[in-house]
Amino acid sequence: MDILTFITELVKAAAWPITAVVVALLFRAEFRALLGRLKKGKVGAAEFEFQEQVAELAKDIAEVSTAPQPVTLSAETIRLATSNPRGVLVSTWFEVEVALKNLAQKHNLLDAQSQRNPSALVRVLARAGLIPMSHAPGFTALYRLRNQAAHDEDFNPTEEAVLGYLEIAEELKQVVAQAGNAR
Repeated sequence: MDILTFITELVKAAAWPITAVVVALLFRAEFRALLGRLKKGKVGAAEFEFQEQVAELAKDIAEVSTAPQPVTLSAETIRLATSNPRGVLVSTWFEVEVALKNLAQKHNLLDAQSQRNPSALVRVLARAGLIPMSHAPGFTALYRLRNQAAHDEDFNPTEEAVLGYLEIAEELKQVVAQAGNAR
């Protein structure tokens, strides 16, 4: 193979990758805007669906918030969120669920179904007026996100999404604590 043939073959092989890079550079602002609107997908450590759901839930909870004080996460919690996001999400939900069960038990509302089904437990507590009906969807959404963290093999959320989940969970635990103290 002579040098001219080699250069021709090299240009042919590199034409599409070079074109793709040039297009990406020319339209990078448009690509950023498009990526910001994606609702589901994975790129490296980002899971758009989980992050979007956490952001939406945070907005919903903020609208109905009755928390007496702003939520602050401990340095240990933040460290765990970055080192073991799946574990911290599952254990945080467990804390919320235990608080809900304790509240139900205190008021003799814990039956077999609500004992094993967090969604049923939330409905029982909301119907009894122990937790605000406006917060019931927040508890249910938090539980669904916990299930995603526990069962999705490819789960790898952003640090921002994990911290958002933890803040929501802390706020909902405050709601349960308020309900426990009120009656």
